[in-house]
Amino acid sequence: SMTTCAYREFSVVLPRYCTNVEISEAPFDLPPDAKNISFVKGFSGRGTCEFTIDEAGFLEWIETEFGSSAAAAIEPITAATNIDRFRGFRGYLPGPEFVTVSSGLRLDWPVEYPYFSIVYDSTTERVCYRIICH
Repeated sequence: SMTTCAYREFSVVLPRYCTNVEISEAPFDLPPDAKNISFVKGFSGRGTCEFTIDEAGFLEWIETEFGSSAAAAIEPITAATNIDRFRGFRGYLPGPEFVTVSSGLRLDWPVEYPYFSIVYDSTTERVCYRIICH
């Protein structure tokens, strides 16, 4: 897929978004093996980032980036669960606002700033990483 970007550096209304970028272009701390990265970044650090990685790489990233207490808080997804991909950034990235994940992992982290929610879809090896409040 082609890379698409829009830069809104001087607008307080419109976030910056990109689809299908390299890891060096993503303004988040992502695992080194992340591929097919798309993101929306608003002001104050909030945003959504999606990328593809295998489950082992995902789990290693959680441990490395967020620590063992976050890794211990990962919960399995074993039944169809609707995931809000954008949470406040609708209309910037392609695809549906919601996706259904039937098998995977999730980590909701309201413990300390930044609050975030991460869902790993085992079927597609796709991660949805939402930074809710920074």
